[in-house]
Amino acid sequence: MKIETAGSRVAFDTLREFITLAMTRLGLPVADAAIVGELMAQADLQGSDGHGVIRLAPYAKRIKSGGMNLNPKIKVVQERAGRYRAFSWSAVERILAAQAKPRSAMEALTIEAREQLDEMLRQIPLAPRSTAEYQTLLEETAEGEENHESEDNGPDDSIA
Repeated sequence: MKIETAGSRVAFDTLREFITLAMTRLGLPVADAAIVGELMAQADLQGSDGHGVIRLAPYAKRIKSGGMNLNPKIKVVQERAGRYRAFSWSAVERILAAQAKPRSAMEALTIEAREQLDEMLRQIPLAPRSTAEYQTLLEETAEGEENHESEDNGPDDSIA
């Protein structure tokens, strides 16, 4: 499939629907994704190309890393964005940031680790194991505890 980029045009509705679908698949609620799709497509339509669909990939990366609130009160934000003619997602984010509670570093790390673990678990399928395979581990642990109890690691009480 050959795609021409020079002079190519995409209908507004097609672009809006594409952005909306992408944001929905990234986890944004459908109603909010529709608003984001509308605003980003409007930015492209107005000639603010740097604030339109070109921002979709960076937003997707930020969402996947846990750096974006997927359940904001976007209606309030949309009204404010419209009032101040702030059509870029960055402007919307600034409005949200003023109202939002930021994630702690620990929360962000936990989300990132969970995503990485989920990805690793999807890549390496593990076959079920028999419980008999774990029996040796239990026996080794019990033997180790017996040996540890028989050792005298205390200080010598005799005074010379």
